[in-house]
Amino acid sequence: MAKKPETRFGDSIDPLLRNIPESIWFNIQQLSIRGTPDRLGCISGTFIALELKASEKDYTKGIKGIDSRTKLQQHNINKINNAGGYGTFLYPENWDEVYPVLIAISEGRWGDG
Repeated sequence: MAKKPETRFGDSIDPLLRNIPESIWFNIQQLSIRGTPDRLGCISGTFIALELKASEKDYTKGIKGIDSRTKLQQHNINKINNAGGYGTFLYPENWDEVYPVLIAISEGRWGDG
């Protein structure tokens, strides 16, 4: 059985995530409770939550449409961010924006704003 695009994307970034210094990651994509982000981790003491989407279009469709699952995921991401963690939706189109943030967190340069 062929892997879903979201799963292929996750497989492609997992080695990069594991190589971020001072980090640990858990892939819970197929084991999670409804609304729990696909990748949970900790980088240098900061809780990280990444909700994977196959494309920006999938994310936008879920938020603007009637996809209650994506809306619950957004609610949980907001709660994580409000609690001082870093949570985001991650898809191939924004990987080049999110990855530098993860590196900045590992280097203690995040949140100095």
